[in-house]
Amino acid sequence: MGLFRYITEGFGWELGRQGARAAIQEVKENLPEEQPPLSEKEKQKLLADEAKRVAAERKAHEAAVAKKRAAVEDQLAALKKKAGK
Repeated sequence: MGLFRYITEGFGWELGRQGARAAIQEVKENLPEEQPPLSEKEKQKLLADEAKRVAAERKAHEAAVAKKRAAVEDQLAALKKKAGK
């Protein structure tokens, strides 16, 4: 039984090694190519796009806060009315 165990373990190791080599080769083939550096015009465009995105997120956040604040104020007014004040 010992010899059979060594043969099967060796077979398993060989399968693992082949799988690892195939995976390494696939990763090497699918690596993204290095991109050339951006020009000043492209950098400025990216910065402008990022600034627009940040401004839009800020505006959306402020709108959500205002909506939540209005909902809380409405609930507070309803509670005051219910309490009779």
